[in-house]
Amino acid sequence: MPRPIDYAREVWPLVVRDAYAAYYRTLHEEQPDAFADGLEPVLAAIAAASPQSIDDDVAPYVEPASRFDLALLADPAQGSYDSPKSYDAFIAAYLADDLAHAEQGVHSVLKAGLWSISASRKFVIHLLTFDESDAVSHDEGLGSLLAFGGMVGSGPPAFRNRQLLALQRAGLIHFVGPSMRVGVRDDHFEACSPAVAGSTVRSRALVDAWMRNHDLGRTGDDLMASLVQAGRARPYTRLAPDGTPRASASPDIDPVTSRFVRADGSLDVVHLVGIPVDDARGDGVISPMPRTNPTMLLDTSHATASAVRLLQEAVR
Repeated sequence: MPRPIDYAREVWPLVVRDAYAAYYRTLHEEQPDAFADGLEPVLAAIAAASPQSIDDDVAPYVEPASRFDLALLADPAQGSYDSPKSYDAFIAAYLADDLAHAEQGVHSVLKAGLWSISASRKFVIHLLTFDESDAVSHDEGLGSLLAFGGMVGSGPPAFRNRQLLALQRAGLIHFVGPSMRVGVRDDHFEACSPAVAGSTVRSRALVDAWMRNHDLGRTGDDLMASLVQAGRARPYTRLAPDGTPRASASPDIDPVTSRFVRADGSLDVVHLVGIPVDDARGDGVISPMPRTNPTMLLDTSHATASAVRLLQEAVR
């Protein structure tokens, strides 16, 4: 595959085809009557389709109620809602349906397709990190896949969603809506959703539970800022399609040892692994899972071995 890799042209179509194939293979096992002429014409249509044409290409072979709708799954709350009550009802139904699919395990056709999207993240991350892709393919293409894959492949355990539904049914909580906006007015906070009519809520207290994105270029951490100022760290840079350098949010690190790359290109003694270097390395946000040879543990092992070697050299 030529470098830099074009995500939209060379990667996303493969991810989509894999997800559709996983869905329809499972559907054929569970509901063979949903197919007009069996599975093979569907798989052939998927293999020849583009992401833009795949739904239309598959449609003649599968009954409408059983088709995979990836666009809807990527944005399930699309549209508008005439009241907070209607949006709450949508969320309750969506969560209940998701729990029902989760209980089906490997027999869920929906989870088969979505798990394919989730599982693709690790491969695509390693395909596009460091100098394998341009800045647009990495930031926009890979970024959208990680957001979608994280939404469908990570999250709370099922019992937490059941607890959430119980709280909602008891009237103790309700959901503001998509694209929620939060502001301050006079002596209180206000939150609302442009998609839900009458969604504005007011409160004297606001709990913000977001994990902030790291960014070496505007870090508030004294240690990181001092390393940059001393020339011992620099941002990792990718080229935009027009050849213009674009600094990423992560420090530049050596791919093998995870040592900082200094401003002059030499390696520093400081090692860094995990979330702060995810924009350069990739796969540093996904928690280690069994039998996946997780990047985070590999990086930790390599960085530890490198630090020990440096220490041994220092005391000789």
